Amino acid sequence: MFKVIAHSDDVSNNYVDNLVKKAHLDQDRYIVFQRDASMMKVLPCWNGIIIENKLRSFLKNICNYKGLEKFINLNRNSKYHQLEVDWTSTFSCLNCDINNNETSVSSSKMKAQK
Repeated sequence: MFKVIAHSDDVSNNYVDNLVKKAHLDQDRYIVFQRDASMMKVLPCWNGIIIENKLRSFLKNICNYKGLEKFINLNRNSKYHQLEVDWTSTFSCLNCDINNNETSVSSSKMKAQK
């Protein structure tokens, strides 16, 4: 962290510098929320970690991931758990129009249409 000497006589800059120093030294102790913090009576946590993004979207993502995990772990999908895929052959078939170490705009457009 570097302090710009040219701004050392600015009261607002000194105030912000002190806030940054405090936050930098105590960054593992607390998280400062910029908006809606005064309205929150309880901070939402998941597995001991404070949820910083929107709670509704967080819960939606968790439910989606759990549903996907349940679907993948069904007995009827067990044959897909251990697939022996030859990725070299797969990518050579997909990239048959260009060399493996090249990229091409026209090739990307063609593959986007498939």
